[in-house]
Amino acid sequence: MLISPAEPSSIRALGTVSSRCEERGVDILLPAYNLGPVGVQRKEISDLLASVYDGRLSREIAQMAQLRVKVLLIEGRIRWTTDGFLLSSNRSWTRSQHDGLIWSAQLQGVWIASSSDLDDTIQWLQRFSRWCLKRTHTGLLGRVGPKAGEWGQVGSQEWAMHLLQGFNALGPERAERIYEHFGTVPLAWTVTEKDLCEVESIGPKTAQKLIEALGNGKS
Repeated sequence: MLISPAEPSSIRALGTVSSRCEERGVDILLPAYNLGPVGVQRKEISDLLASVYDGRLSREIAQMAQLRVKVLLIEGRIRWTTDGFLLSSNRSWTRSQHDGLIWSAQLQGVWIASSSDLDDTIQWLQRFSRWCLKRTHTGLLGRVGPKAGEWGQVGSQEWAMHLLQGFNALGPERAERIYEHFGTVPLAWTVTEKDLCEVESIGPKTAQKLIEALGNGKS
């Protein structure tokens, strides 16, 4: 993780300080699996408004253009008056202006995220950094069935993934790892608990549950 020298010390402690971030229009550059560097521009509410009025945000978003994934992280609790004006600000900033800014940034391909304060930002960065390094992202995946005509073909990964996810302990990611490790579905089981524990993220308790699910495996 590369971090701009202008960031607070608590954020700089998360990685390596580098001016390369500013060259990309961001405060933090994260490594990511198969995505290239991921950029995060952190803006406290007051700085967000100042950067809109002085043109900095527009320039920064233009600099981010070469990044495949770029995020605008808005830090701070946003509260509005009943007539739609931002509280705790010496600038006149309406909810309509704020929504318009976010939508315009999204049109430029910028992801929008938020945090409540600096500590929350640090936790967010740590979570996001781990997410960026994942080989696959399965948060939206359900138990997708195999394509038509592929039922019963054990060599089909789609069929194997569907079958494995029938076990309570297995979601898409674990199912994929089991299939990649064994190259098939280890039904009956033809493997032991020890063998299953060699699969990333499968521990002794999960392995035992999987063995017991078929009731006739070796342990």
